Amino acid sequence: MKLIKEHIFVIIAMMFLSIFIWEINAQNGVKNCSSTHYSMKYFPKKIDSLNLIPISVQVSVNNHLKDKLGIKFYDKLIFDHGEIINYSELVRLDPQVVNYKWEIPKYDLSFYIKEKNYGINYCCSRIVLDSLGNVIRDIEFPSFKKNNLNANFVPVDTIFSIVNSLGYSTKNYELGFSKNHIVYIFSNTNKSKVSYIEISAHNSAVLKKYKLSGIRDY
Repeated sequence: MKLIKEHIFVIIAMMFLSIFIWEINAQNGVKNCSSTHYSMKYFPKKIDSLNLIPISVQVSVNNHLKDKLGIKFYDKLIFDHGEIINYSELVRLDPQVVNYKWEIPKYDLSFYIKEKNYGINYCCSRIVLDSLGNVIRDIEFPSFKKNNLNANFVPVDTIFSIVNSLGYSTKNYELGFSKNHIVYIFSNTNKSKVSYIEISAHNSAVLKKYKLSGIRDY
């Protein structure tokens, strides 16, 4: 019985910790980068500068980002961190990797922007390249060709006013990507259901509304 009570206590504590962490991130206007665990036995080399990858790959990735995002958005990008995957070493340490049906990654690079005057404190996305600098997984920041306002942002007070008029709380918000827009995500909780609204950071348009039941895993 004692073990059961302790187990229940741990679960409840983790639930409250999860909610607390989400609220901090939401209030701060944060979108963290996703990550890929290539193996439980191999850990790629970490880098903190693009200068640590070959110049030809630097040129390739920079040209791609300029073409996709446009110069104005590209100029906002800040390199965060990256990984260099040594495929031979990966296979040596974890031979089952040879059975993966994938394009073999070499460079996993994360970039972020910050626009604190617009409620965007940290918005991160990754791009994954092969050994020649070809894109395997593209960056999620909005394409200039599909959203020519991608480098423009609406003041967060304007966003808050719209959200309040639609009946949503502005106490907590997070960031995401939707339909080639960076979006602010607001929510209301009603018993076991949570209602979400996503609003474009670039033109304040409502892009999506939806509801989820149960506890969200943040």
